[in-house]
Amino acid sequence: MFCSQCSTVLPAGAKCCPACGAAVSAAPAAAQPTSGGPMPPSLHWAVVLALSIVTFGLFWLFWNYHVARFVKKIDSESKAVNQALGIVAVVALQVGIRVILVVLAFMGNSDFAEHVGDLDRVFDAVIALIDIFMVIGIRKSLLEHYNRVEPIGLKLNEVMTIVFGVVYFQFHFSNIAAWKKSLPQAASLQAGEPAC
Repeated sequence: MFCSQCSTVLPAGAKCCPACGAAVSAAPAAAQPTSGGPMPPSLHWAVVLALSIVTFGLFWLFWNYHVARFVKKIDSESKAVNQALGIVAVVALQVGIRVILVVLAFMGNSDFAEHVGDLDRVFDAVIALIDIFMVIGIRKSLLEHYNRVEPIGLKLNEVMTIVFGVVYFQFHFSNIAAWKKSLPQAASLQAGEPAC
């Protein structure tokens, strides 16, 4: 279970959040989470962001696909894998056309070089649209899974989803992975935790 205020993983039976001190509302017995689903990718979100920046977006392409494959495991009807591959295809086409235009410019045909910026804007818009549809679909799948199949009370902000995409999901995946790893140890926790 997660803190409703700061999204920190809560130990079993906690009455308050160890990170922010917020009171924990007791979940109904029927909604106790199980760890039956697959383990989400547990790479820290900052690492995903840093590697995406350092590799000029190549790691972001890979991580989009990696997250989409995970989502396909929890929602067999998800279209995220195809959308992630669509983004890769558009990027490959963009790079290919850019290479052709650079070659033409070196051959003295500078008329084409003027249009590189226009083409980049079109490709970037297509990539952004596919990415928005992909992250909205992933959000839907994650909310469905982590609020029904493994009910942990996952909340995903729509704006954060669109702006930060897989980096935002990765923040939550890290918490979910930590929660799943702590489940066997949760039974050994002692009762009598301090009240908030």
